[in-house]
Amino acid sequence: MRISAIYGYLLMVATTAVYCFLIWYCGNLTTLFPLGGEGTSRPLVTTLCISPLPLPMWWNMIHWQVLAVLSLIFSIAAGIKRSDSYDMEDGLIFALVLHTGWIVFAICCHMLGAIMPMISVGHIIK
Repeated sequence: MRISAIYGYLLMVATTAVYCFLIWYCGNLTTLFPLGGEGTSRPLVTTLCISPLPLPMWWNMIHWQVLAVLSLIFSIAAGIKRSDSYDMEDGLIFALVLHTGWIVFAICCHMLGAIMPMISVGHIIK
């Protein structure tokens, strides 16, 4: 295995670790700064995407972290299998694109969940 392939796999692991830390940190911030006022309900997208689970602090964003780790495992397994079956290093590209696509999709879901209360307020005022 070439050093570039090893670097690519390490980059995927580092990206996942940073994502898991940031989503855990931001999930804890939503408990400090609740979205919406008292007596208002959150939009469904906000509840699904950025609301922490009612678990202890270390486990409250485990649902998103597990999906990221499963994506990492699946991507690495698919990359290694493609590299073995095609007898080349090009399987890494598929794994990098697949995993990076999942991380970008998850971040977009979190951003949509964060701005949805502002959009819903505009809808209510209208």
